[in-house]
Amino acid sequence: MDAKRKQRKLEVLNSIVSGLIKGKHFSSDDEMFMFLVLVLSSSFFVFMSISLTFIMLTLELPLLAAANAVVFAGALVFLRRFYTKQKYFGLGLYITLSAMAYTAFATVCHGARYYVCLYYFVIFLMQITVPYARTRVRLLSSVLVWICLMVTIVAGPGIQPMLVVTRGAALMSLFNTNLAFMGILAEITLGNVVREYIGRFNRERMQEMQTRTVTDELTGLYNRRYAQGLPELLRQEHMIENWCVAMADIDDFKNVNDTYGHHTGDRVLQMVADTMRAALRKKDVIIRWGGEEFLILLAETDIEMALVILEKLRVRVQEARTDVDGKPLGVTVTIGVTQTDPFHFESAIQESDKRLYEGKRTGKNKVVS
Repeated sequence: MDAKRKQRKLEVLNSIVSGLIKGKHFSSDDEMFMFLVLVLSSSFFVFMSISLTFIMLTLELPLLAAANAVVFAGALVFLRRFYTKQKYFGLGLYITLSAMAYTAFATVCHGARYYVCLYYFVIFLMQITVPYARTRVRLLSSVLVWICLMVTIVAGPGIQPMLVVTRGAALMSLFNTNLAFMGILAEITLGNVVREYIGRFNRERMQEMQTRTVTDELTGLYNRRYAQGLPELLRQEHMIENWCVAMADIDDFKNVNDTYGHHTGDRVLQMVADTMRAALRKKDVIIRWGGEEFLILLAETDIEMALVILEKLRVRVQEARTDVDGKPLGVTVTIGVTQTDPFHFESAIQESDKRLYEGKRTGKNKVVS
């Protein structure tokens, strides 16, 4: 159950992040990390601004509500510019300076006793976790945040509030404390979450690239490159049971191309590939060997069973049809098959090829062992 829940969370995260980076181009993983962390951090900053605006309105503190509304509007402008142009510095600096300015303004307006100074910790942590600018810029910002915090701590008890909170003082303190706590937690976890996503993204991209290199683009079957490494893979996996190797070739395929064109020839190849996938077992391997030839590897199969399986396949291909200008077009295949094991695949391929051409010479549309 936990595994399923974790998988669902990963799928949700994957869909969110995939939507964020769609259409974006990154020169490195570090740039993708910077983009994702900053867009997620700024989204949380917008959430904080909205939340503070509503809580200040609830507590009848219109001046602070207006200040948060201004911060929120500015964040949206910078966030939009950042997302479209991928300019990191402006958004990061705006979040830093506007958050510092709001914290100082709130302290002057209502004093230091409502824990508004906790937002300095959120801003300080941002300088460490969000790489929106060069290290020296973020270091300078960190020093400024530290100075503001020290001034607030030292001078805070003596600050005379400009405006007195008439109700909800405890609520205001709790809200500031919890929102700061949420901000710190978000900044700590965001980096790890984004790094995990980038790692999984790279693994999936690598897997996709590897799949493309061993997959035939037209039919979706494995290609000859995959076949080259398959015997060694089977030996490593100790899959040394009996196999049968078959070579299938579409009869008179050149006539199809000459008569109907290569586009129709491609459709015929796809039809035959689909028919083979449907007719054979999941554990069997089908490879487009080249042109109109297909290599078929039948797992855990002796020659008698292979002849039964391949005869059914031959009939299925013979019965299959594709539409050409409103008329059905069908083809047949000739198949040569021999028995082998993973230690003798190469010689078995040559032997099945010989039997294939024996079938071609003696009439086509048959299975020869």
